[in-house]
Amino acid sequence: MQIESVVESRKQVFIAIRYILILATAALVMVEGHGLASLLLIILLTLAALASNVVLSKLPSKRFFDPSLQSILLVGDTAMLSVMILFMRASGEFFLLFFVVLAMAAKIDNLAMLALGGAAVGLTSMILPGGGDFLPALMRVPFFFATSLFFGYVVVPERAGDVRSGRRRELRPRKAAASVADPAPNGMLQVSYETRLHTPRLR
Repeated sequence: MQIESVVESRKQVFIAIRYILILATAALVMVEGHGLASLLLIILLTLAALASNVVLSKLPSKRFFDPSLQSILLVGDTAMLSVMILFMRASGEFFLLFFVVLAMAAKIDNLAMLALGGAAVGLTSMILPGGGDFLPALMRVPFFFATSLFFGYVVVPERAGDVRSGRRRELRPRKAAASVADPAPNGMLQVSYETRLHTPRLR
């Protein structure tokens, strides 16, 4: 029962972080987007993403953390973010920073440090050439912050206290202790006996 509550809690955190990512991305693209058509498409994509989050929140925790579903979410959200960034006609440097954040999510072990690193990337993007006006560019900070937090939470579940990883860590010391407590195998005893038998005694 305790394990189920931990898994459900992790699921709720996942859903909350995904909401933050969707809203931060939509806000960034709306303030830096161009044209009414792009704005309408962004609204449609945002509503679809929010609706998918509602559907995901209704899934059982066991089904939600199925590896195949998690892979689909990871690929789908990466594609969604890339499309929405295209609508804002971001520079090549912005895309480069986006993939830097993805690389950070795969390498940095501490989730808090990863989120701070994402915010620092957002601040850096404001001073790059073509950064635009200050207030619209300021929305890049929550975007990169949410992106690093989301992908860090998804790519490496151990950072958020994955139940299965915790159970593996709990089992390892017990196995080690059992191996120490077990008597030596019969084969080892036989080798030791034969060694003493054939070794000449010193007089």
